Amino acid sequence: NKSRVVATFHLGDYVYGLNHLMSLENPKRNRIVLNHREGSFPYRKNVLNRYGNRALDRKSQLLSQHCNTAKLAATLREKPSTLILFSDLPHHFGKSIEVEFLGRRAWFVRGPAVLAITARAPILPVVNFMAVNSNTIEIKDLIDSTPRPGESFSDCVHRLTQALCSILESYLRSYPEQWRYLNHMALFFQDPEGAGNI
Repeated sequence: NKSRVVATFHLGDYVYGLNHLMSLENPKRNRIVLNHREGSFPYRKNVLNRYGNRALDRKSQLLSQHCNTAKLAATLREKPSTLILFSDLPHHFGKSIEVEFLGRRAWFVRGPAVLAITARAPILPVVNFMAVNSNTIEIKDLIDSTPRPGESFSDCVHRLTQALCSILESYLRSYPEQWRYLNHMALFFQDPEGAGNI
């Protein structure tokens, strides 16, 4: 009966993988997908044809430019919900935090961790990837978003973000060509404070 933050990545056939996973959700749960832009009409039509009334529709979609973190966290605390968002975005998509990624300093968005901590919701990492011509969905262990004793908010955000980046890294070592941001990897290694590439 508790809300959860489904943190996923732009890996494999993530669009249909997430729709498939969410079609299996309890109908009584509130489903929210945080997107940066609205899905196209052909996309919505394809998903509707495949998943019918269990498809993620416009009512499930929350555009990031209309997102208020405090209100969204309050919604997650008040009503059992599943919030889907992407945790593999560079700093251009929001406030970021420095982590270690592929043996280097990198910057990833901190939003998934901030929302999970604020909403007191665990993080459920979900990974989509193609293996032997089949779309595979792997659900990783829940990550407790509760700050540890003596841990600051900022340190907790860092720990959770690092955990998600480590999951992404482990899949990139086997399926690098399936990551949407592979050709834009340099973005993650650019210091958002303007110090250039690290």
